[in-house]
Amino acid sequence: MPKIVDHDDRRAAIVAAAKRLIAANGAEGMTMRDLATEAGYANGALSYYFAGRQEIVQTAFENVVAATDDRIDAASVGLRGLGALRAMCCEILPLTKTTVLESRVVLALWQFAASNPSMASLDNAAIDRWTQALRGHLRDAIADGEVAEEVPVELKVDVLMHFMVGMQVTAALNPDAASSAVQRSMLDDVIGSWRTR
Repeated sequence: MPKIVDHDDRRAAIVAAAKRLIAANGAEGMTMRDLATEAGYANGALSYYFAGRQEIVQTAFENVVAATDDRIDAASVGLRGLGALRAMCCEILPLTKTTVLESRVVLALWQFAASNPSMASLDNAAIDRWTQALRGHLRDAIADGEVAEEVPVELKVDVLMHFMVGMQVTAALNPDAASSAVQRSMLDDVIGSWRTR
């Protein structure tokens, strides 16, 4: 009886292997041969699951974004205002081994996206979605009296997003300078400065 192969499981295993290689060597440094070895398949077997290297790289990027979105959804249940905003930021920031690996993947893929409009579009869509959600949380915080009405929402959210992107770069290049304790302290300092006194 032939062995039943779960196509989605195989694709997921290949993407997980791709993320490890991209984190270690960058998107440009990941060869199909290395990926096949890392995933435990013969070199030609990858073509059964992906059209080519670009699709694998793009799927790895989509996987990181989807994982972040799932964590945000789970962490934000029952929260509103600054609580929801902080919970969301803690899922984007590279605070754990998993999210540090993801930050290395994202950093490598940003370089790839600089010359690939399709990849750039995926990144821009994620940033736009997260920015919109942060705006909503901050507006809720203002409506609930946690934050003063005069706080400029657009500016504060832009500052917060740039802080998180900067932390992803720092965690990827110099993890010792971006411990989870330091990141949480910086995040709390930023958010705390908005609170009504």
